[in-house]
Amino acid sequence: AQSILVARNQDVHQTERELAQLTGEMEGLKKGLDAANRAANREVPAPATPQPTPNPTPMPTFGDVFEEFGTHQSNSLQNIVENFDKYRDNFCKECLFEEGVTCEDHARLLKRQKSLTSVKAIATVLLESQMCRRNYHQNKIDQMGGFCGECVWGFKKTQTCNAIVDYLMSSKKQTRYTAQLTAMEKEACRGGGAK
Repeated sequence: AQSILVARNQDVHQTERELAQLTGEMEGLKKGLDAANRAANREVPAPATPQPTPNPTPMPTFGDVFEEFGTHQSNSLQNIVENFDKYRDNFCKECLFEEGVTCEDHARLLKRQKSLTSVKAIATVLLESQMCRRNYHQNKIDQMGGFCGECVWGFKKTQTCNAIVDYLMSSKKQTRYTAQLTAMEKEACRGGGAK
C-alpha cells in the first residue's frame, strides 16, 4: 500500500511539474504575442521629402480636424447602420474592447448612456475598435497560415491545439481568437502543422 502511495505521489508531482512547465510556456507565448501585437501596431513613418511650397497652407485648427473627423465618422456610421446585415457577422461580441470589457459590454454601455439603438451602438463599436471586428483577428490568423485545431501542440505531443485553446479560454479567460493566436506561437498549430 505504501509503494502505491509513493507511486501516486510521484505521479502527482510529475503532473504538477508538467502543469507548471505548460503554464510557463503559455505565459511566454502570451508575452511573445503581446510583443508581436505591439510591433505590428507600430507604424513606421515614411521618410519625409521636403517639398518647397510657395504659399504654405495654414495649419488646421482642432475644430477643423474635429469637424472633418465627425463628418467622416457620421458617414461611416450611417453606412454601417443602413447596411447592418452586411456588417452584423463581423461584430465580435466576445472580443475585448479593452482589458476587462468585451465589445458587447461596450455596445450595451453606449446604448444605455447615449440612448442608441442596438444597431447604432454596435456600429459605433465597430468604428471605434478594430479589435471588435472578426475579420481583424481572422486576418492575423490567416497571415500565420491558418489555425490547425487537431494538430499536436508542444514537444511532448500530448495535447491538440484545440485543447490548448480550450485551456486558455477557461483558465486564462482569453477570447477564442486570442487563445488561437497564442497557441499559434508554436508552428505546429499553423496551417497543416510544422513541416
